[in-house]
Amino acid sequence: MRSDNGPPFASTGAGRLSLEEAVTPSAENLVEQRRAIDEWRRDYNDVRPHEALGDVPPALVFRRSPRGYPRKLLKPEPPAWREACDVDRYGCIPWRKHKLFVTRALTGEIVELERSSETTWQIRFLDLVIGSLDERKIDRRILMKRKPQPAEA
Repeated sequence: MRSDNGPPFASTGAGRLSLEEAVTPSAENLVEQRRAIDEWRRDYNDVRPHEALGDVPPALVFRRSPRGYPRKLLKPEPPAWREACDVDRYGCIPWRKHKLFVTRALTGEIVELERSSETTWQIRFLDLVIGSLDERKIDRRILMKRKPQPAEA
């Protein structure tokens, strides 16, 4: 062991599959690599004793919690006068045959578009107005950004 307050030279078995262990030696294909990782996981959980668990493998002391997960969160239903769009993994929404960037922060969420004038739409996330869209500029994919502010009731 080191005496300089750094990590010990020996593996601490902290439960993380190191990059070296995961890819060395690398397998010939993805299926073989997955098989090697699964074999490591079985050894780690079912065979290898862990000092913190009284020198038994984790599988011998694991107990499933009697508590269930709460139900899946419900997505808000937008009012009929608004259009709802899913934000994709790139932070974009599909709207009238266009793909418009909004923000990656809302990936997987639903944003709503509400007409605010003849050619502009407010982009909302829940009670926040996060931007506006001008139909006249949509071919250039320009979204007018503004600081988020509470939506008017």
